[in-house]
Amino acid sequence: MSSSERMVSACEPDAAEKVAFVKAVFKGIESGTEAARIVERKKQGEAAAPQVELLRRIPAQPSSESQPLHQLSASMLAMAAEIETAVSDDDPGRIDVGAQQALMSALCRLYAANDERGNHFDVLSEQTTVTATDAMVLCGALLKAVDLQVFELALWQSWSSR
Repeated sequence: MSSSERMVSACEPDAAEKVAFVKAVFKGIESGTEAARIVERKKQGEAAAPQVELLRRIPAQPSSESQPLHQLSASMLAMAAEIETAVSDDDPGRIDVGAQQALMSALCRLYAANDERGNHFDVLSEQTTVTATDAMVLCGALLKAVDLQVFELALWQSWSSR
């Protein structure tokens, strides 16, 4: 027997283990176990989503070192506060989908224009209320909107060193 055959046979279960496995699969999940409770919850339609605890919520506001230099900046900060209020009141539908799309498009183009001109800054301030889930949902939606895959994003980032 070669060494590779010995390694395969050492990893392969013996006949008794195979029989025990087949019997366990045939028997199914035993009632009263945690596995049985999970299956029952799924059958009843209970969400198995992980529980997320919000550690802090800080309203959007200008940082102490950045004072609005232009009336447009002040208007945008006021709009950001109104959007935060709509979200915290659990009424995001208060803002029309078309308005959200126009704002998202304009903000994407504004950030890219700043980046192209060498005005590099973090996209979110330290005082953000954006969670990791919020960011992932938005990133996925943006990639889908412009018909890109995550692989293409990674490739572009590696080529452009951004």
